[in-house]
Amino acid sequence: MNQPKVTQSVPAVVRPTHISVTFKIVTPDQKRRINFTLSRLSDSQNDSWSVMFELDERADTTQDFQLVIQLQVDVDHNDNTKAAATAKNGLDSDQHAQALVAADTAKDAKKGDATIDDAKQDAAGVASARSDGSPA
Repeated sequence: MNQPKVTQSVPAVVRPTHISVTFKIVTPDQKRRINFTLSRLSDSQNDSWSVMFELDERADTTQDFQLVIQLQVDVDHNDNTKAAATAKNGLDSDQHAQALVAADTAKDAKKGDATIDDAKQDAAGVASARSDGSPA
């Protein structure tokens, strides 16, 4: 009697096509909050990363935060490795410092003292500011 041949296939490795991680920074005086969301989209050819950068402020700590500005920017493809390390390991101290700089530039852009392009460049710069000594 012939037995049917049974073949087993190894399941393909499943790789997520979208990852999104949000970091919140609240300044020591509790009056500014930065929401930094790093997102990865993947297709069969490439990964691309983007940043949603939001600055919220309040006059005093008894009030709710109010949106000042929100920016959506693409991360330079040369910084994909740093963006991936950030998504995996969190912001390092250099990136934290750059986020504070980006918040100042974003507020200046809202007031007309800087351009939106300046603000977007500084927001995207949070990913590229990652120290080479930080976990990969």
